[in-house]
Amino acid sequence: MRIQFVYVQSSIFFLIIVFLLMYETEYKQVMPFKVPIRAPLIQGPEIYMVVNSTESADELEYSKFRSSVSAATNQSIVRDATNQSIVSDATNQHIVSDATNQHIVSNAANLSLCEGKVKLESLLDQAFNQPVIFFIETSEKETISGRQACALESAVRNSHLHVVMVRVATHLDLTDVFTCNFLTRFVTMEGLSIYSVDLEELALGTQMEGFFTSPAALGSPHRIPHMSDAARILIISRFGGFYADTDFVIINSLAGRTNQVGSDYVIEEEFNAQHQLMEGNEISNAIFQFEAHNPLIECALDRFYAGYRPDLWAFNGPKLLQKCLAKVCGHETLSPAEMTKENICPGRCQGVQLTHYKDFFPFSWRNNKHLYDRRTLSEWEAFFINTSAVHFYHTSTRNTETDKRAFRPEHYGERMPSLVVLADKHCPFAFWNSEQF
Repeated sequence: MRIQFVYVQSSIFFLIIVFLLMYETEYKQVMPFKVPIRAPLIQGPEIYMVVNSTESADELEYSKFRSSVSAATNQSIVRDATNQSIVSDATNQHIVSDATNQHIVSNAANLSLCEGKVKLESLLDQAFNQPVIFFIETSEKETISGRQACALESAVRNSHLHVVMVRVATHLDLTDVFTCNFLTRFVTMEGLSIYSVDLEELALGTQMEGFFTSPAALGSPHRIPHMSDAARILIISRFGGFYADTDFVIINSLAGRTNQVGSDYVIEEEFNAQHQLMEGNEISNAIFQFEAHNPLIECALDRFYAGYRPDLWAFNGPKLLQKCLAKVCGHETLSPAEMTKENICPGRCQGVQLTHYKDFFPFSWRNNKHLYDRRTLSEWEAFFINTSAVHFYHTSTRNTETDKRAFRPEHYGERMPSLVVLADKHCPFAFWNSEQF
């Protein structure tokens, strides 16, 4: 009897080991490309993508996503069963642009194999016939990070604008697993484009001509952020539209807005003598919207190179925009008491409107650590009820002790940091597919 019992125990133990090995094998195959079934999906013209899933066969098998396949090929873009490749047509032709600038890259042939590099078209060859939001990468990186992908994905899902990423690099490296995975998911999605830009060529014929190759700019300890400060002014002056840093999560529509700026200085709400909410000491250049050649953006274009300070991180960014805001409002400077929505308005400031601080900056850069407080989903939703975009201050908090990593929701339980809540809802593909977020 004892021998039989031991035999049964051994058999059960053996079956458990076999089951665990099978599960581990399947887990490793699925997880790098898994999109959670609960993820919200964009509606629109539909094509089907076969996805790996740990759900049972009678549950969801297909994920629908919007496409913008060129009329020249009129073919469907489909993933294979391993969710790693994309096929345009039988001859593997390039995915090409249509009249509405719906494409993302100029040569997508290599996407079928996810190897090598893909060349980006030049921003300077484009014209946009719809409202745009620009994101900029001024380093030479040829890969897309999880946080950048989150900004792009959330903007595509929520902004109701055409989303454009502008990169200094001329190519994207498809040997990077996440970059390739992100592109094969969004390369045919209507409303997203990625272009390259030669910054010196962008500045030709403007007051910034020569800046990007100047000794002052190249020798600056803040070279990359200063290049970005200059590039965003040039791009918005030329094309008009929204600019946003790549550490934003866009959570609501930005459509219908013109010439808007916001401040990231408010920690506690204070009111002036007229009982108007004071919106901070100065405006931010992390997100703004201007029509092409608006007087404020033209003021910044005039003053940037002429008054450039390579040694000061914020001097050529938010502080320059604040000086130009005062100018278009008819002042030398603006006191905190004058920084209200009622005072900074189109009728007084040549079309420019100061927004409520919670619209873009529910947390100031000075207390951004509270973005990583742990709250329930309902508490965060209530907190962001009047917010369109949330800034996570990646650059200015890089050397702080705040833990800015975002783990999977199961790591936290009921109370989670805001980034986990927002990413899971507004950029689920980027969040669930990047190894480190």
